[in-house]
Parts: sequence; structure tokens; C-alpha cells
Amino acid sequence: MSYRRAPVAALAAIAVLAGGCTGTDDEKPPGIEVDRVTTASGTRPAADAGLPARTPQQVWRADLPGLPSPNLARTEFVAGHVAVVSNRGLDVLDAQTGKARWHYYEKARLVLDYAVTSDTVVVTTVATDRDGNARQVQDRRLRTTGLDAAGGRTLWNRGGLRPVTEGQKTGYRPMASPEAGVAVFEGPDKKKPSLVGVDARTGKQRWTWAAGSAERCSFNPQDTDGSLLSVEAACAGRKTMYALDPATGAVKWSKPSRLGTWQARTRGGVTLITAYGVDDVNMSWLVTADGKTIWKLKHEDLAAKEIAVAGDRAVLTVADHGRSRGMRLEFVNVRTGKVSERTDAREHGGLVTAGGRVYGIREWLGEYEDHRYGLSPELTPGALDVIDPGKGEVTTVPLPFALRGEQLDATPRPAVIEGDRLYRVQSPGNGLRITAYGPGGRGGPAETGGVAVADWPDACDLTAKADRVRERKPSPHEPLRLGAVKISNWGCQVRGGAGPFEFRIGWVAPDAGAASELLAGRTVGTEAERSRRFGDEAYVVRNTGGTTLTMRTGRYIVVFSRADLTPGGFNRSVIEAVDKALR
Repeated sequence: MSYRRAPVAALAAIAVLAGGCTGTDDEKPPGIEVDRVTTASGTRPAADAGLPARTPQQVWRADLPGLPSPNLARTEFVAGHVAVVSNRGLDVLDAQTGKARWHYYEKARLVLDYAVTSDTVVVTTVATDRDGNARQVQDRRLRTTGLDAAGGRTLWNRGGLRPVTEGQKTGYRPMASPEAGVAVFEGPDKKKPSLVGVDARTGKQRWTWAAGSAERCSFNPQDTDGSLLSVEAACAGRKTMYALDPATGAVKWSKPSRLGTWQARTRGGVTLITAYGVDDVNMSWLVTADGKTIWKLKHEDLAAKEIAVAGDRAVLTVADHGRSRGMRLEFVNVRTGKVSERTDAREHGGLVTAGGRVYGIREWLGEYEDHRYGLSPELTPGALDVIDPGKGEVTTVPLPFALRGEQLDATPRPAVIEGDRLYRVQSPGNGLRITAYGPGGRGGPAETGGVAVADWPDACDLTAKADRVRERKPSPHEPLRLGAVKISNWGCQVRGGAGPFEFRIGWVAPDAGAASELLAGRTVGTEAERSRRFGDEAYVVRNTGGTTLTMRTGRYIVVFSRADLTPGGFNRSVIEAVDKALR
């Protein structure tokens, strides 16, 4: 679990989720009015089974309405719950059912930041002025509260704990270790900067750590997997990367980080360090818990970006612009440091380990087989890479929703894997929507979402009854490749008007409902205009490159490029012919 938390001091209110929760709790910070709902019953944490290499299917959906700035909310997963953090505190859902569990909000105070352990949520708040803005942050205005993740009960509260500031006035980033049950803050003595480890269940201080004897230190938190805390400390102009034992604060290892920009990612007790711009090259190291370097990469262009560990294998994503996809996966034995496999890859929004597999979510799937191999074929669904670390194999399956154009590392993250669930987080309009997906079991090729290859129509055949077509030919000529599956004639170019008119099959879903869900997700956050004149539903996007029409007819999604939608025109007749042929 990453312990870096972007500040949430600018978040707007979120609606209280009281339905389904029972009981109240009178414990509250002294002098602070608290709005809360608690529950006495617990919930089952998600199984660490992971997801099979099949398109996930929807399990539940929950809407949190009335959130003016939903794009600034945060989502976390703790003790079988989904916690949504905003300036209305915490709204917590059952991760298995989506039902509301508990709510906590300190009135007239803003959530500066938070941290989670395996069974506790720790929040730090500050008082607001009459306009709802945070007052000048001072230690005496800060209040930190530990909450039981199972039911929302207050465990402790105290003042004076300062979240790690990373040298910024508003960059509060509390750190936490789920395994050790510790939240990490800055020490109370500003003249002698230090970090302190606070027991998340009791609020009592466990340890204090100072980076040497220098008086001028700032701390740049990097990452944690629960067993190590990686922190970069800048003291009197000298920077050093430290790995701390979160249970005791003891230094496990340290490395000078004086040159370049350093980043650390810790997973499974192994830390990936990448330094950019060190003597005009990039350097990446894989460091074990005892500080031993087992793998190293030094190159002008190459750089390792992400890491996941499953068993004795570390899976690394390495930016490699000399390869066809611009990215590769390296499979490193963490005992020997030897690379067992390498394979081409796409850029993911982070890697996650569950059930012995590694998962990566990315915007798009599919490959051209010609010179455009590195480009997106503009298929509608997002993609899920299911990675077998032992074999060094990757199976890519379509997601049941679109991700094109979304920032996968945005906050809140648009798609997250936790245990045996995949969670889709969206902010449509004035609220937040969370959709949970579980293991799918549909037969047929996994790469097509279980749809038979024979169900994909020949695109040019769909224009057989279109008026004024003088010529038609497949475009692109090469098949579409989805893993081991190849689909021919998935696009077509026709002539009969002023110039060539092209379209392609955007996707073939199992049913009309699934296709409609994909189409809706494809157009969220774009300037698409809904049109009722084409197919069962359609969206039009107009930009400097021309007009693009995305049409759904039944379970088929078709994308028309540079479309002239003038009634009675050649393009219009082709669109109508394709629609009729698909019915």
C-alpha cells in the first residue's frame, strides 16, 4: 500500500451514507462536533484470490451523490471496506456488497490527510474559517483521530501530530505500515527534525528516528509494502534514501541520492530505485530488504518504472523506446537477481499482486500487425493484463468498460484491483460512482471477452446494400491481433462520394447491455454529443480532425471516421446500411 497521500484540504462536501448502518458513538475529539454513524457488525475482508484471465463481471454498483468536487475525493481499501475520503470526512462501504457501513465527519474542519493500516483509519484534520477554508496550519490546530475500520468506532484522538510535509506548506502526506500497524508523522521538535511512529490502534508513540545530527532536514516519503518504509531525507543539502523497519524505526539500509531525481517503489520486501538524470543517464536498482543490490540497469534511455512481487519473482516494467511497444516486462528472480524472461508490454497504471498473479490495467488492447504495431487500434474496451510471473507469460483480456483518454494514475484512480475484485471509480456529474467487478466465467476466447471470433462481422460485407458504392476494400489490410486471436476484415474503406470513407468494428460484446455499458464509458469526459438518428444509440465527436461517429447496433459497436452526416449524402447511406446489416 502506498503511503503517499495527496492533500485533500480543498475537497468539497460529500453526502452522508447512513443507510444500512446502525448505532452511534459518543466518543469525539474534545471541543469538536462530530457527525457520525457507526456499526457494530464486521464484514469479511476480500479474499486474496485474484482474478482469472477472463473479462470480469459486475457484482454491485454504488452512487455517492451530492459531491461538488468528486474528482478530488480519495478511495482506499481497508479491512473488507471501501473508504471514500473527502472534506465530509469518511464514507465507508462494504467492499463485497457496496452497502453503506459507517460515516465520520468533524464539523467545521477539513481533512488534511489520512493513512490506513490493516484494521485502522487515521485521519488528521484542521479547523476552518467562516468560508470553509483551512486556517493557517499550526500544530495546535491539528487533530488526529484513529478509527476502527470495521465499524467506525473512535479508538483515540490527540493533537500535535504533524503529517510529513515533504518540505511543502500544504503537502501533507502521512505514512503508514499495514503490517506493523503504525502511522508515521513528523516529530514535534522542528529544530531537530525527525519521524515518529505512532501505533494506529492506540495513538501511542512507538519510536523516533532522526536522519543524522543535521538540524535542517526535510523528508520525502516514497513508498511502503508494509514491511519497509522508503524515505528520502534531505539534510543540509545532502540527500539519502533510507529503508526503515516500520515496527521499530530502525534503518535497514541507506543509499546516497545526491544526483538526479530519485524514486522508490517497495513491494514484497524488495525496493526498486530509479534515478533519473545521473551523469546524463538513468539508473535503476533492485534492492533486497537487507540492502543487497541484486539487479541493476544503467542506460541513457531505459528506466524501470513499476514493480510487483509474486513468490520469488519480481515483475518490472522498463521504459524501452527502442522496442515496438516502448515498454517491456522483465521477470527477475529475487533470490539470484537473474532475469528469467523478457516480453514486450504496454504502459500500465501500476502493477498489483493478487492470488500469485500480477495484474496491470491499461487504456487499450489489440495490436496492428503492420508498421502501426505500436499504435492503438482504437478498440472500445480497456485492457487487463494477467501476468504469470513464473512462466513470464501475459494474457490480455478486455475490461467491461472503456478507459480511453483517462489518466490511470489520476486521483481517484479510475480502476483498482483489490483481492478478487476490480473496482471502477467514476465521477459522473455531481457525485462519485463505484462499480465492483468479480471473476467472469464466460466460455470462448478470453481475449475477445468470450465472444466467438466468427461473431465478428466482415466490415465490408456490411456495406453490400449501401447506395453508390464504387469500391470497397479491407482497411487495415492486416488482421487485428488480440493475443493469440486474429480477426480479419475488421475495418473497411469505401468509395463513392468525394473521398474515401472508413469505418471499423470497435467491439463485439456478449450482449446489447454490455455494449451499451462500453459505449457509455467510452464517451464519459469527452465532448461527445449523443445522437438518436443512428443505430440504437450513437455519439458524435467533432474536432479539427473531422467528425467521428460511434454507433451501437445491438451488441456491435462501429466507429466511423471523418464522417459527413449530411442527410442524403454518401456517408449517411453507408452508415444506415451498416446499421441495417447488423440487425
